[in-house]
This record gives sequence, C-alpha cells and structure tokens, in this order.
Amino acid sequence: MDWIPIRLIAWEENPEGCVTLFKRKFKQDWLTRLVYRMGKDPDLKIHLDEYGSLVWIACDGKKTVWQICQILQEQVDKRDDSFPQRTMQFLQSLLGRGCIRFDKSE
Repeated sequence: MDWIPIRLIAWEENPEGCVTLFKRKFKQDWLTRLVYRMGKDPDLKIHLDEYGSLVWIACDGKKTVWQICQILQEQVDKRDDSFPQRTMQFLQSLLGRGCIRFDKSE
C-alpha cells in the first residue's frame, strides 16, 4: 500500500464533483487524426461515479494508496472494512486501462 498512483490521461470534473476520464481510443497518432477528421471523437469517455471520482481526485501523484484510503474513509460517512481492498481493485482497473501508473514511495 506504499505505492503512489500517477495519472496519465486527461480528465475533467463536472460541477457535481464527478470525473470524466478521456482515454485515447488508438495508440497510433495517425489513427487518432483520421478519426478526428472523420468527425468522430478520438477519445473514449469514462464516467466515474462518486467514489471513483473521489479516488481519482485524490491521486495527485504525492499520496500513497494507503493515504488515499484513509482520506476516503474520512470523507465517506459509513464505516467499511473492505474500502482499502475495493480502492485497490479500482486502481488496478485504471492501471489495466492505461489511465495510471504506480511509483514506489521513498
């Protein structure tokens, strides 16, 4: 839990506090340009729910996974022992999609 999640993709937060991630559909720049010229959106939009948004915003490149879990536990009213496990599963999902990477804390 001493790993630091680092964001790798563009994102925006709406007025309600929910986050949308913008992940490129293609790794090749020429395909992205082609799709854009065809009038299509080259980004896949991933809409996060309230808890996913809280996790994403907490991933500032300075906090460890454990610190993020503690912050979220304080922000969420109910006490949930599975919170660290669920947070790590969510971060692993983001890692698998290429949205974040992990750095080892010093």
